[in-house]
Amino acid sequence: MAAKRVLHVWDVAGVGATILHYMSHSRGTVQRRTRNPFGEVLRREYAKIPHEIIHRKVHDPYGLTNFYGSSRLTKSPVCDARYFLAVAVWRGMRAGLLHIHGGHHMARTMYRYTRKPYVMHYHGYDARSVSPESRRDAEQRAGRIIVATPDLLGCKYAQDPIWLPTIVDTELFAARRIPKNGRGLAIMLPGQTAKETASRLREFGFSDIEWEFVGRKYGLHDPNRTVVRYEDMPKYLSKYEYFFGGGGARSRYEVMALF
Repeated sequence: MAAKRVLHVWDVAGVGATILHYMSHSRGTVQRRTRNPFGEVLRREYAKIPHEIIHRKVHDPYGLTNFYGSSRLTKSPVCDARYFLAVAVWRGMRAGLLHIHGGHHMARTMYRYTRKPYVMHYHGYDARSVSPESRRDAEQRAGRIIVATPDLLGCKYAQDPIWLPTIVDTELFAARRIPKNGRGLAIMLPGQTAKETASRLREFGFSDIEWEFVGRKYGLHDPNRTVVRYEDMPKYLSKYEYFFGGGGARSRYEVMALF
């Protein structure tokens, strides 16, 4: 592969940051030496190239992207995506390969202004909610189409996709003692209430658990609420015997790694 640098554009669920981490790049002064868990999906040549990420700071409320370094979090005005795009294009011009996490619109725009080769990485809504016809031109130009979950393999694409499993940082989320305290943490999706979630949990037979209900933070959702930083998540999650996760699978995988 001739690319001199890979630029990850956007960082859905921290997937780009995790790829960067496992591609043998440093976090602070600590060098990663674990073998590449992505196997042949992302070949060895991909690991030898420097990786960078560009993302908007307002969309990294837990500090996940920033935790792994080698990232650029733009601090543009909240509603001004134009600044982010301008910086992404400028940095994309200096990259050899673009790894697009922001859907077909992002891929189309980045190619229009940079003319750089790219791969597309779908994470769920960006594939399910858009018709194949709307995505076709961007997918036809892509060097590869990657999906984050196996169910996305069932969507229709302009070329055959490959599945890149979600990887958990098992150094950060290392196994530890979980107390038998009858307490549980329930993560709610935006729009869900604690009452509705408690009702679901009773249906599943968990009515005797002392639940703490927390709303998942997306972008500026509930900006006044205290947010647990990503590096503090293992300590925070390990206080509970039970976990009920609304939203993406990453949180559930990270909890499972603690046991």
